[in-house]
Amino acid sequence: MSIENNKSLQQAWLSDRKKEWENISESKDFEDVSSFFHNIIDHASKIDESSLVLEFLLFLESCYKEINGFPNILFGLYGLTSLGLSAYKNHEYQNAEVAFRILSDSGDSNGLNNYAYMMRRGEISDPENNSPLKALKILREEFCNTEPFMCINISLTLALCYGTDNDWHLADDIIKLIPNNNVSGVINWWSDIENVGTTECLVVHLLLLRNKLIEESTFGTKEEIIKKLKKEKFNIPKWI
Repeated sequence: MSIENNKSLQQAWLSDRKKEWENISESKDFEDVSSFFHNIIDHASKIDESSLVLEFLLFLESCYKEINGFPNILFGLYGLTSLGLSAYKNHEYQNAEVAFRILSDSGDSNGLNNYAYMMRRGEISDPENNSPLKALKILREEFCNTEPFMCINISLTLALCYGTDNDWHLADDIIKLIPNNNVSGVINWWSDIENVGTTECLVVHLLLLRNKLIEESTFGTKEEIIKKLKKEKFNIPKWI
């Protein structure tokens, strides 16, 4: 089957869902809404064409806005986080942005953290939202000092986007809040140079080593990482 025919079929399927939504949105039955959202997300996750996935996600977002206030469980448990992460890893940033924005708006803390992550890195499609200050603001509002990804995200915003000595001290203090048995996910994410970038990976490993949250790093010792950062022409405080 040609891409064009496949696209036509997908758009016809979406058109049918839009008609279906007219009835569901009027009743606002929890089970019907939940099943409908699940169906959209499950279908979108099986589509390879990025632009088609975006159409499905934008439709889902418009539906969510109509019934704003429904429980977060509609999204997180039904694969929207996985869909967003998969899109991000494939460098389909607009798809990831919409998925994380829906989750963020629904009050899902992981979705909010991921959305702020993209804001901090300048990966949001609207230039006005590519702001470290905005990212820091929403992270601070939802800050949970036991959640390692949020701690790392705030620390990186302070260290990479502002970078004064005081910012580095605060970033270092936030890293200290991470439980020492809860860094495996952080290490997995911030070891992927292709997706995250060399500098960001090195800074995270440096802060984790410095605070004894890891005993060793694939990037070398603390001193070796500092040398690598200097090679990247990245300035770090002498006290680090």
